[in-house]
Amino acid sequence: MNEATRRQILADMGITRWRLRAGQAQGQREVDRASVRDSPAAPVAEQVRWSVLSLALGDAVLLVDGESSRRDLRLAQDVLAAATGDWRKRPAARRFHWPPDVAGGGVQPAADAGLRALNAFVDKDLGDHGARLLVCTEPLAPRLEESWPGCRRLVIPALDILGREAGAKRSLWRILRERRR
Repeated sequence: MNEATRRQILADMGITRWRLRAGQAQGQREVDRASVRDSPAAPVAEQVRWSVLSLALGDAVLLVDGESSRRDLRLAQDVLAAATGDWRKRPAARRFHWPPDVAGGGVQPAADAGLRALNAFVDKDLGDHGARLLVCTEPLAPRLEESWPGCRRLVIPALDILGREAGAKRSLWRILRERRR
């Protein structure tokens, strides 16, 4: 993540960056500090809350929108296993919440702040896992960037739909099997 994106995300969260410049005795070393912005932000309770679950296994990351049932989470793990061919390992899981809980203040009301933060979260997750495949559910797809360098994007139906419709699940398994060839 580049520095400008990092600064924008901090600003969206209501955090102001400032630099404390040490004196001559310390060799003019700069130390980053962050403080919660004193200006009032939009109340968090009025903002739309949403979350995304990221599951990573091998070279694939699966993003699921919202809270999922145990059955849906098991299906998500199976989708990842089918995509990577690794049925033994458990995927690494991380959750993204918007707006974040920020002590001492709310999040700036910018309409696209959550989208920028989500895309930065996904970018970091892809980089951390060296992912070459990003799988996301249809409800989440409009919130994500169109592409990431070196990473193929696959949009799948929502997990509850995959759990109910055998035809949709069979179609997805075919696509994932072809990817592994």
